[in-house]
Amino acid sequence: YYNVEFEVPAGYTFEFDEDLGTVYVGKFIPDDENATSYMLIISYSEEFGDYTLNDYTEEEFAVAAEALTADYEAPIVGTAETGMGTKLITVIETGSESFYGSILTIYHGFFVQVHLFSDVEITDADMQVAIDILTSMELSKR
Repeated sequence: YYNVEFEVPAGYTFEFDEDLGTVYVGKFIPDDENATSYMLIISYSEEFGDYTLNDYTEEEFAVAAEALTADYEAPIVGTAETGMGTKLITVIETGSESFYGSILTIYHGFFVQVHLFSDVEITDADMQVAIDILTSMELSKR
């Protein structure tokens, strides 16, 4: 089990979905029904140890990005950083009629992913909201 704290973006309500002990899932629901929605997934694994994506080699980083994009038809993969300097993998789907994307990081044993869902094309501003959520996040084992 672990503790997680983060800031909820303005114009959103956070709804906790489930805590299975090893996986935490919740949704950021927009006040504006036309705005992008976000889903937060966090799990802890001893496999990741105290590593972060910043510690990954280029090869390890590429493998993580490939795993993240396995279910995407035509992904655009990129990188970003939180405001605290933690490396992120960003993915936006371009080959589907649905609009979605994802941001992933590994941080001291935690696998953290924010999914984005929208009725319109995902924008840089939408991606920045997800990055801001991750920047504000504090994780610790209980």
